[in-house]
Amino acid sequence: MIDPPRTPRLNRQLRLLALITLGTSRKFSNILSQNSSTDIIQYLSLNFLHLEAFYAPRSPGNPHQNARLRNKLDAYAATSNDTIAISVIHSHSSSSSSSSSSSAAAAGEELFWWGKGRVKLNTTTQEDSTLVTRSSIFRIASVTKVFTVLQGLLLQDRSTLRDSSDGQSSRLSMSDPIHLHLSDFTLPPPFTNELITLNMLGGHTSGLARDISAGRVTFSDDSGTVVLEYMPWNNPYHSKYPQGQGNPKVLSFDFDSMEKEYMGSGGTGNGEDGTARISVPGKCRHMREGDENNEWHMCTKEELFRLVRETRLIWLPGEMVSYSNTGFDVLGWALQNFASSFENRTEKTEESYHLRNLLNRDVFQPLGMNSSFFHPIPEHLKSKMTVPRSEHMVDLDFGEAYDPAGGMYSTASDVNNFLLSILSPEPTILNPTTLRNWFKPSFRLPNGLSSVGIPWEIESRQYPSSALMQGPVYQLYGKGGALPGHYSHISFIPELGYGVVALVAIGSEQGDIDRGAVKESNPDLLSDIVHGELVAPLREAYTSYLRKLYVGTYIQSSPSPSAAFTSELAQGKAIISLDSNGFLVLDSLVTSSNISLLAYLDSLNPSAPGSYSSGGKLWPSGVEGEFRIRGGRAKETRNVKRSCREWFGFDEAVTEDGWGIDKIVIRKYEDESQEGAYGLDGSGNDVRSRRWELVYEPLGVVFWKSDLLIE
Repeated sequence: MIDPPRTPRLNRQLRLLALITLGTSRKFSNILSQNSSTDIIQYLSLNFLHLEAFYAPRSPGNPHQNARLRNKLDAYAATSNDTIAISVIHSHSSSSSSSSSSSAAAAGEELFWWGKGRVKLNTTTQEDSTLVTRSSIFRIASVTKVFTVLQGLLLQDRSTLRDSSDGQSSRLSMSDPIHLHLSDFTLPPPFTNELITLNMLGGHTSGLARDISAGRVTFSDDSGTVVLEYMPWNNPYHSKYPQGQGNPKVLSFDFDSMEKEYMGSGGTGNGEDGTARISVPGKCRHMREGDENNEWHMCTKEELFRLVRETRLIWLPGEMVSYSNTGFDVLGWALQNFASSFENRTEKTEESYHLRNLLNRDVFQPLGMNSSFFHPIPEHLKSKMTVPRSEHMVDLDFGEAYDPAGGMYSTASDVNNFLLSILSPEPTILNPTTLRNWFKPSFRLPNGLSSVGIPWEIESRQYPSSALMQGPVYQLYGKGGALPGHYSHISFIPELGYGVVALVAIGSEQGDIDRGAVKESNPDLLSDIVHGELVAPLREAYTSYLRKLYVGTYIQSSPSPSAAFTSELAQGKAIISLDSNGFLVLDSLVTSSNISLLAYLDSLNPSAPGSYSSGGKLWPSGVEGEFRIRGGRAKETRNVKRSCREWFGFDEAVTEDGWGIDKIVIRKYEDESQEGAYGLDGSGNDVRSRRWELVYEPLGVVFWKSDLLIE
């Protein structure tokens, strides 16, 4: 039996196959009702790009493309005072990269960098003219949630794969109900018996409130005032409600602002004395017995859980997606609690298992994220810390309870390392199966265009490939973050193997922002500008690579590699092409005994005669070089519904050896014994044989196409 060895490299295509569940997705009912059949086929095809594309060598930079992208970003930021850092990375196999000093570092490169503005926006240019770089530090706010989930997945992998001989049996699964890891966590009646899992917390489907301890609204009909007692994220602010009516009620924020000194040199804030006028959020109040001052403070675990017990769920668990910082607060506690009980605590303190320390040990250090951390800001990194001109939270300690939702600091360079680690064909810190399942929606929104992952924000995006072509529909994975003064966004298209990091520090006065006199830079929009310019050339690069590898005529048997293709004689022949949607197609395969594989497969499908009359699509299995054949390229255009059921018929029959009748293997074969046998090229390089073998085991046939490989 001829079968390829399994490769240890993770194939990004497997993540795509895990991502799209054709038969059960609500998204498809919407797409079918809103688009033409041609659009549907394009959507289906382009979301199953072929696995070999993901082993392409590093893509060379395109000066013209980069210059056009720079011009667009310059135009967007022309009137902005903000500091912006944008970086684009592309992953590739480590075989084409140099070794790294970090054992978990993934292979890849930076395709594009664009930066604008100064690091210390709260100073004058004369005081500090340092410009932003890849190493400048930003608060990344809710992008932190990605790393919180990553820590959970790492603990899941380690506890699941650990040798049971160590005598410890505790395991963590992100599908576990919370109470397995937090015995003191309970829900209020009537939700007491509801089960909330760790995945629900990470995917915003737990039903917990967005910010359960953020504040309370008090309605006072007597005075005509609506008072909102809110955590002090911003300075006091007043607005009228309802607008435009007589005797308007006043919406007042009942809290005090504080001036907090920032440790950076040269002063940091809006005050002339060099202090930063920032708001210090303590999310709990009215909680401490005997607290006469009734001050805001950071919630303890007990206080947070008490609030959960006293607050109704806004949705039944799993019923609807609703953004919840509270869910991540609880998730962080669960992960810390498990790590503390799971690991050998000899010579370790409870603080060793705080999320900030777990991430430093398990993520930041292995990935070389040397400028990523939680509060406090390390002394040696303070000079790299971006400080906005507006109100900000540069030096705010979120504390153990709120770090999981948004307490992280990082740089474009560090986040690049993370993106490379999850987009690389060769996974670094996560198990391949875990990583594939991570790139999978957990909830699809009714609009059919948006999905939510854990914690991904997933959008269907279409980027024109030319002035005349709309281009394929891609699932764009992203996560944004926002805190006063700092905005962040990461995004990537898994099947194209690239990602974008966009970080912003606000450079305008708070008063101008409040009046709407200035525009704040939006990292999501900046990222979309980048995707709009890069998707088409990257897709074309992958398509060209596929064409070079697989498209062509394959001849049965194994003549000398130097034989000419013009003499096919009575030999069998197979032809592979690439359709307009970037899908490999087996146009024909006829053996020397005049047996047609496509006619044979068509005869086994009497309910849909002619399905293979226009060839069979080659669907990658995830094992390198292994494909499954499915007919219907022409049929799909006439019958859209059939394309959605295309996956029903894989592996319908197998041979005695277990080889599926729809399975073919295409693999590279290099004849090492022939090295130098064909002489030298014009530059004196050795030329040896390389050929591609197409194997179809049920008929016992091997086809090949050959080229010359210059060493």
